[in-house]
Amino acid sequence: MLEIYLKSENRLFLKYHEEITAYTFDNILEVINDIKNKYDIKKEKVSLILDFSRFYISFFEAPSSNAKEEQNLLKSFLSDEIKNYSIKNFITKQFYLDHPLRKSLVFCIRRDFIANLAALLKKYGFIITECKADIIGIYRYYENEDVSVLTFGDELSSFLSVRNRNIQGFKSLNLNINDSDNINSYEFVNDDEKMIILDYQPENIEIIFKGCELSNDINFLNTRIPVFKNIKMKNIFPYFLIILICILLNLFLSTNKLEKKNDEIKNEVETIQQSFLAAKNENIPDYSKDLNELKEIIRNMKYQNHYKFLKFLIEESNTDTGFSKIIYENNFWTIEGDSLKFKNIEKFEIKLARYAQNIELIFIKSRSKLLTFQYKIGDIIWN
Repeated sequence: MLEIYLKSENRLFLKYHEEITAYTFDNILEVINDIKNKYDIKKEKVSLILDFSRFYISFFEAPSSNAKEEQNLLKSFLSDEIKNYSIKNFITKQFYLDHPLRKSLVFCIRRDFIANLAALLKKYGFIITECKADIIGIYRYYENEDVSVLTFGDELSSFLSVRNRNIQGFKSLNLNINDSDNINSYEFVNDDEKMIILDYQPENIEIIFKGCELSNDINFLNTRIPVFKNIKMKNIFPYFLIILICILLNLFLSTNKLEKKNDEIKNEVETIQQSFLAAKNENIPDYSKDLNELKEIIRNMKYQNHYKFLKFLIEESNTDTGFSKIIYENNFWTIEGDSLKFKNIEKFEIKLARYAQNIELIFIKSRSKLLTFQYKIGDIIWN
């Protein structure tokens, strides 16, 4: 497995086949492409480690051991701590420091950040299977010691205190890697306390990689990331409902009633034809109105397929794929939508193939952190 430690916007560390390589960059896409070419990677699982600064990290103490009440209190606590906090936009993980007293260190990270990063790496054959925080990796490595650990970053640094196998304290410091040479001028711990400093030396990065390998209890990919489902359906569903109501009211009757009326008209037409043969020398009434009604009913039968197709699209929008444009014109459907993951678009196309003989992919492109796609579809063959 390939391990990537994303330290900042412009720096990452790669561990592959026990070798650690540092990369600095302006464009992460160029680095990912270089890694892919260097190691001739076609498809590879990735363990992703994120710097603590990517997370909102807070201490939380619940006064009650009731799990439901604790979660409600935690939600209220995080809403006060984080602007525009909501469980649909953030992944939240609790790391318990003291179970009897319900003390925990709470990590929050935006769902779309992980989702977009996973989609980006997947384009190059890197499949993220786990996502962890470097702070927990550092703790796991030193959990059997009483120690304080100062870890330098490009912009912010972290200070972690471990006592009796527990995290006793954590804070973010306004220091960066350029301050590491003057560390003696800062007073972090007492003389009798053990202090460890981690910078960008390979042996220090190895500590973070090894610690994260020991940490299996706080993987942020264990939580599903249904960003689109929670955001888009709220906006789109009313329009689908209006379309369905219009179609139901204006285009067709129910299937049973339509078939019954169709049979009645067919029988009437047969009677008319027999009457015409029996009285061919007599004046025949004008039945063109009835024949036109028959043609109209038969034409409306095909809208049953349209109804079923729209129902299919609504059901699909309850997954991680949603639709922003649905147009039927000149016997073709134009479907445009958004998704966070390529595999959802692939699954959608496979399902489309069951019901349509003519499917044309117009485009797939990245827009506003989502993947936007458009299909042109004809010859609906729903049974």
